Amino acid sequence: MTPNQQPEATSPPAPENGLPALADWAKNPIYVQSEQAFRRALPELLKRHHRKWAAYHGDECLGIAPTQTELWERCTGRGLKPGEFTVRFISEGALDDTDELGWMTVDFERYKFDPE
Repeated sequence: MTPNQQPEATSPPAPENGLPALADWAKNPIYVQSEQAFRRALPELLKRHHRKWAAYHGDECLGIAPTQTELWERCTGRGLKPGEFTVRFISEGALDDTDELGWMTVDFERYKFDPE
């Protein structure tokens, strides 16, 4: 991977993985707020945390880490469910349309979604 290239985005997991579809996440106001907070913070994040990962729940930054997995574990460890937070890669291309709203390769089997 070149210095300005971000990890390859993947398609959302199929519903049989126990997670809501991306369209469902985009309907969740807290997920949308999380995405918007990341977008607002990106210029400063690029200065201080380029090529790391950021997790947001609403307007709150839950952490910066070198791996996506670390942040997913931190978020789910706080009791947040997938779709209630976003974990995004901090790079110049983070807001490109090809980024697919932050979908990256994650072992979703570890984060079973229970809508109850």
